[in-house]
Amino acid sequence: MMSKKTARLYQRMQHGIQGKSDEVAALEQKAALAEQPAAAQPKAVKGKVAAPKEKEKEKEKEKEKEKEKAAAKPRAKAKK
Repeated sequence: MMSKKTARLYQRMQHGIQGKSDEVAALEQKAALAEQPAAAQPKAVKGKVAAPKEKEKEKEKEKEKEKEKAAAKPRAKAKK
């Protein structure tokens, strides 16, 4: 039986070792995916990427409309 201090130290050491091995496994998986030909890799879903671009285009159109409205309005002269 270990003392409380040694037991905690041992647990934290094991936790660190597990974390490092998890990172190594993730990097190895990424490397394996990178080595595969492009046809074998999973494809990204187009809808997730296209939606933000469409929203950006809509915002740009709205800004252009606001600029046109602002340019069309005559400015009132400031009273002194």
